[in-house]
Amino acid sequence: MRLPLFKAGFLFSLLVSASVVAATPGGTIRGTVKTKAGLPIARATVVARASDGRTLASVSTDSRGHFQFPPIRPGFYRVEVECRECREPGTKTVVIKNEAILSLNFVMAPSVEGPLTRFSLLGPVSFDTSSDYKGGGLKDPSAGGGYSDAVSAQAGKMVNQYLARQAAPRPPSRSAGLQPGISPTVPAPRGGAGATSADLERSGGALLAEGKYMQAIPVFETAVVDYPRSERLRTGLGLSLYGAGEFAAASQSLRAAARLAPGDPSPILLLAEASRFAPNPASLSLLKNFSDLHPQSEAGHYAYGLALWGENRAHHDANVLAQAQRQFEKSLALDSSDSSARLYLGMVYDEQGATERAVREYMKATEASPSPPIAHYRLARDYERLGERDKAAAEFARYEKLRRHASP
Repeated sequence: MRLPLFKAGFLFSLLVSASVVAATPGGTIRGTVKTKAGLPIARATVVARASDGRTLASVSTDSRGHFQFPPIRPGFYRVEVECRECREPGTKTVVIKNEAILSLNFVMAPSVEGPLTRFSLLGPVSFDTSSDYKGGGLKDPSAGGGYSDAVSAQAGKMVNQYLARQAAPRPPSRSAGLQPGISPTVPAPRGGAGATSADLERSGGALLAEGKYMQAIPVFETAVVDYPRSERLRTGLGLSLYGAGEFAAASQSLRAAARLAPGDPSPILLLAEASRFAPNPASLSLLKNFSDLHPQSEAGHYAYGLALWGENRAHHDANVLAQAQRQFEKSLALDSSDSSARLYLGMVYDEQGATERAVREYMKATEASPSPPIAHYRLARDYERLGERDKAAAEFARYEKLRRHASP
């Protein structure tokens, strides 16, 4: 009932405000509220006030940072922007003319002080796995039941890769993850006037290492304004946004990082992860280009396959699913030990109804060390479908054991 009540309250406040705006066409104010790095600020409050301080109308920005007022009588007005994550409100004085459209663009400075409620730490619902499996009584939906708060775990893995390259540049490993109780050693945060690109990267990296994704965002936003050609800083911003659950904005930053370093698979892999939650034609095109230009990159084929998998889950397109299958097969042809590609190839077979082929891929994935828990969950579900209940129970028990061991 909370969402309907919120909508009702919003409509009521808009109607009350609209009662004092123009009954005739009047003029219109519209615009955007964004950060210095060009990222949208959603749910900011934009207020139009008369010269005597009266509030004429109040609206909120959408997910793209856009806002628009209903028609307002001609005259002088003050437009103010307020958001919890901004250091101070933004204000502009404007003149409204009849039947005119006035565009305002506010650039706000995020703050790391005070409550930070803009982002969802859990992320959206993930449909990497089906929620129809009942055998064994799945207690933890994060790994295999369809509802995923495992975004934070994946963010941890990606942060670990980022920090490892910060210490000593090397090719990324998707299998690397943060070990429970072990934090990467990074220098204390540094920043301020005269800070170098390396200073800002270390400052943001220290916050990422502690899982303080929202606090890392303004550090990297400032950094990419000062050093717009830095792939590393753009990647850091993308990671911060991903960890905070802002997947569309994360993809935007990671696309910029990938364009700055067209031969580096690191931002490509991270972009593919973000694309699962925020599919975007620009991301898909960039991933395809990387795969085409680097046919010997198993990471490139895997990343493109992962993005195609996300597209299929969103649109249920058999042709897209077949393309994803080919990319995972190409990745495995280059590295047959890649358990991630094995896992997703098995999931493709499940989608196609080829249960026995899926089982073979999951079994190969479980041969990896450490064995991915979700592969055992998938095996349990498929054995249940095949009527092999003893095998299903055994795999589910393995899944439960690995899940508990992996929990911090």
